[in-house]
Amino acid sequence: MSLNAGFSIPSWANSSFGSLPSMSKLFPKNTYTCPILFFSINSLAQSNCDTIKLPVVFVHGFLASGDNWSTQIQRFIKTGYCEDRLFVFDWNTIGEEKSDSLLEVLIKRVLKQTHAEKVNLVAHSAGGGLCFPFLKDSLRSKLVSNYVHIGSIPIAGAA
Repeated sequence: MSLNAGFSIPSWANSSFGSLPSMSKLFPKNTYTCPILFFSINSLAQSNCDTIKLPVVFVHGFLASGDNWSTQIQRFIKTGYCEDRLFVFDWNTIGEEKSDSLLEVLIKRVLKQTHAEKVNLVAHSAGGGLCFPFLKDSLRSKLVSNYVHIGSIPIAGAA
Protein backbone atom coordinates (compact mmCIF):
# COMPACT_ATOMS: atom_id res chain seq x y z
CA MET A 1 0.00 0.00 0.00
CA SER A 2 1.34 3.46 -0.80
CA LEU A 3 0.21 6.96 0.02
CA ASN A 4 -0.96 9.42 -2.62
CA ALA A 5 2.30 11.35 -2.50
CA GLY A 6 4.44 8.31 -3.29
CA PHE A 7 5.41 7.37 0.25
CA SER A 8 5.58 3.78 1.45
CA ILE A 9 3.78 2.57 4.53
CA PRO A 10 6.02 0.40 6.72
CA SER A 11 4.99 -3.24 7.02
CA TRP A 12 4.40 -2.98 10.78
CA ALA A 13 1.73 -0.33 10.29
CA ASN A 14 -0.78 -2.56 8.54
CA SER A 15 0.06 -5.73 10.43
CA SER A 16 -0.04 -4.11 13.88
CA PHE A 17 -2.74 -1.50 13.57
CA GLY A 18 -4.99 -2.32 10.63
CA SER A 19 -5.63 -0.01 7.71
CA LEU A 20 -4.35 3.53 7.51
CA PRO A 21 -6.46 6.57 6.68
CA SER A 22 -6.47 8.18 3.27
CA MET A 23 -3.76 10.81 3.03
CA SER A 24 -5.44 12.63 0.12
CA LYS A 25 -6.64 15.38 2.47
CA LEU A 26 -3.13 15.95 3.77
CA PHE A 27 -1.07 15.24 0.67
CA PRO A 28 -2.90 16.03 -2.57
CA LYS A 29 -1.38 14.28 -5.58
CA ASN A 30 1.90 15.79 -6.78
CA THR A 31 2.23 17.97 -3.68
CA TYR A 32 5.48 16.53 -2.32
CA THR A 33 8.48 14.65 -3.56
CA CYS A 34 10.32 15.01 -0.25
CA PRO A 35 11.74 12.06 1.74
CA ILE A 36 9.28 12.05 4.62
CA LEU A 37 6.67 9.59 5.72
CA PHE A 38 3.65 11.10 7.37
CA PHE A 39 0.81 9.04 8.64
CA SER A 40 -1.65 8.63 11.39
CA ILE A 41 -1.79 5.05 12.61
CA ASN A 42 -5.56 4.79 12.30
CA SER A 43 -8.32 7.32 11.72
CA LEU A 44 -11.04 5.17 13.24
CA ALA A 45 -12.29 6.42 16.59
CA GLN A 46 -11.43 4.35 19.65
CA SER A 47 -14.07 4.12 22.33
CA ASN A 48 -11.55 4.23 25.19
CA CYS A 49 -9.16 6.94 24.01
CA ASP A 50 -8.84 10.50 25.25
CA THR A 51 -9.57 12.91 22.41
CA ILE A 52 -8.41 15.84 24.54
CA LYS A 53 -4.75 14.73 24.48
CA LEU A 54 -2.51 16.69 22.16
CA PRO A 55 -1.22 14.96 19.02
CA VAL A 56 2.28 13.52 19.29
CA VAL A 57 4.91 13.74 16.54
CA PHE A 58 7.79 11.26 16.79
CA VAL A 59 11.13 11.97 15.07
CA HIS A 60 13.65 9.13 14.65
CA GLY A 61 17.43 9.23 14.83
CA PHE A 62 20.34 8.71 12.44
CA LEU A 63 19.90 5.94 9.85
CA ALA A 64 16.64 4.90 11.50
CA SER A 65 13.05 5.01 10.28
CA GLY A 66 9.56 5.64 11.55
CA ASP A 67 9.30 1.92 12.28
CA ASN A 68 11.54 2.51 15.30
CA TRP A 69 8.59 4.12 17.07
CA SER A 70 6.14 1.22 16.64
CA THR A 71 6.57 -0.12 20.18
CA GLN A 72 6.22 3.33 21.72
CA ILE A 73 3.16 4.07 19.59
CA GLN A 74 1.55 0.86 20.82
CA ARG A 75 2.39 1.91 24.39
CA PHE A 76 0.79 5.34 23.88
CA ILE A 77 -2.38 3.70 22.52
CA LYS A 78 -2.56 1.36 25.51
CA THR A 79 -2.35 4.36 27.86
CA GLY A 80 -5.29 6.14 26.27
CA TYR A 81 -3.97 8.07 23.29
CA CYS A 82 -6.20 8.00 20.23
CA GLU A 83 -4.52 6.28 17.30
CA ASP A 84 -5.35 9.18 15.01
CA ARG A 85 -3.31 11.57 17.20
CA LEU A 86 0.05 9.76 16.82
CA PHE A 87 2.28 10.75 13.91
CA VAL A 88 5.76 9.92 12.64
CA PHE A 89 8.18 12.22 10.82
CA ASP A 90 10.36 9.89 8.77
CA TRP A 91 13.21 11.87 7.28
CA ASN A 92 16.44 11.35 5.37
CA THR A 93 19.09 11.69 8.07
CA ILE A 94 21.97 11.78 5.60
CA GLY A 95 20.42 13.96 2.90
CA GLU A 96 20.87 17.64 2.23
CA GLU A 97 17.13 18.31 2.37
CA LYS A 98 15.69 21.13 4.45
CA SER A 99 14.41 18.74 7.10
CA ASP A 100 13.54 21.48 9.58
CA SER A 101 11.19 23.05 7.01
CA LEU A 102 9.64 19.66 6.27
CA LEU A 103 9.11 19.09 9.99
CA GLU A 104 7.35 22.43 10.22
CA VAL A 105 5.08 21.50 7.30
CA LEU A 106 4.23 18.20 8.95
CA ILE A 107 3.45 19.79 12.32
CA LYS A 108 1.20 22.40 10.70
CA ARG A 109 -0.66 19.67 8.81
CA VAL A 110 -1.07 17.64 11.99
CA LEU A 111 -2.50 20.71 13.72
CA LYS A 112 -4.89 21.29 10.85
CA GLN A 113 -6.01 17.65 10.72
CA THR A 114 -6.48 17.27 14.48
CA HIS A 115 -7.76 20.82 15.17
CA ALA A 116 -5.21 21.06 17.98
CA GLU A 117 -3.36 24.26 18.85
CA LYS A 118 -0.04 22.53 19.59
CA VAL A 119 1.67 19.14 19.40
CA ASN A 120 3.89 17.17 21.72
CA LEU A 121 7.22 16.47 20.01
CA VAL A 122 9.38 13.42 20.79
CA ALA A 123 12.83 13.06 19.21
CA HIS A 124 15.67 10.56 19.49
CA SER A 125 19.36 10.94 18.60
CA ALA A 126 19.70 12.84 15.31
CA GLY A 127 15.99 13.63 15.62
CA GLY A 128 17.00 15.67 18.66
CA GLY A 129 19.70 17.29 16.56
CA LEU A 130 16.93 18.37 14.20
CA CYS A 131 14.30 19.32 16.79
CA PHE A 132 16.38 21.21 19.33
CA PRO A 133 17.46 23.93 16.86
CA PHE A 134 13.94 23.84 15.36
CA LEU A 135 12.54 24.82 18.76
CA LYS A 136 15.03 27.70 19.17
CA ASP A 137 13.01 29.52 16.51
CA SER A 138 10.36 31.50 18.42
CA LEU A 139 7.65 31.04 15.77
CA ARG A 140 8.22 27.29 15.43
CA SER A 141 8.38 26.78 19.19
CA LYS A 142 4.82 28.12 19.46
CA LEU A 143 3.65 25.00 17.58
CA VAL A 144 4.96 22.67 20.32
CA SER A 145 3.55 22.27 23.82
CA ASN A 146 6.05 19.73 25.21
CA TYR A 147 9.31 18.38 23.87
CA VAL A 148 11.02 15.11 24.85
CA HIS A 149 14.70 14.96 23.90
CA ILE A 150 16.02 11.36 24.06
CA GLY A 151 19.66 10.27 23.63
CA SER A 152 20.87 13.46 22.02
CA ILE A 153 23.10 16.35 22.97
CA PRO A 154 21.02 19.56 22.82
CA ILE A 155 23.68 21.90 21.45
CA ALA A 156 25.82 19.64 19.26
CA GLY A 157 23.08 17.52 17.69
CA ALA A 158 22.87 13.75 17.61
CA ALA A 159 24.47 11.63 20.30
